[in-house]
Amino acid sequence: MLKCLCLLICLAGTHAAAGAWPRQEGTGFASVATRLTFDDTFMTLTSYSSAYLEYGLNGRHTLGLDAGYSNDGTSRAIAFVRQPLTTTKAGGPIAAELGLGVIDTQIVLRPGISWGRGLDKGWMAADALAEIRMTGATDLKLDLTLGLKDDRGRMLILQLQTGKPFGQAATAQLAPSVVIPFGKSRHLEIGASTDLLERRNYGIKFGLWQDF
Repeated sequence: MLKCLCLLICLAGTHAAAGAWPRQEGTGFASVATRLTFDDTFMTLTSYSSAYLEYGLNGRHTLGLDAGYSNDGTSRAIAFVRQPLTTTKAGGPIAAELGLGVIDTQIVLRPGISWGRGLDKGWMAADALAEIRMTGATDLKLDLTLGLKDDRGRMLILQLQTGKPFGQAATAQLAPSVVIPFGKSRHLEIGASTDLLERRNYGIKFGLWQDF
């Protein structure tokens, strides 16, 4: 039942990353976050700290950096560039990106494609990525997002995060979060997550956003 509800939410339609929409020239977005993950006994704890940056280069190309570190020793740092490809008949932009960086000391090429659609008070998005290591091992990821925003700037984000790590079983998580504005161009994100497949892991997330 939970899986069906999740799919309906995402297909009817966490992040303020621009996705398929290009950043305006000279504007940007930055975020830092920490995610804590527990198993079903609530005894095992892992943490993942991340930093994310986007900058509008010329109104068409968006430059970015995606970096993070886990307490189990895994890490990533990937720089990328994104540009629009086309627009659907319904007005939804489609963009492609290409990233290059390092995951756990291995060089990684990361192509991706994003789709978005604006709503009266929110947006829908789909973001697909492939992380290709020099050995040929490839991880696949697909996130489906529905974001809603009220008149006071508060946001509710519902996201289905799916993936297929190389040589491992597929993953799927439901990750809702609320985003609350404070100060000038700043937001606080508080979220949770739960696995939808065989694993029974649960997570909480705290993040800070800054537009500039």
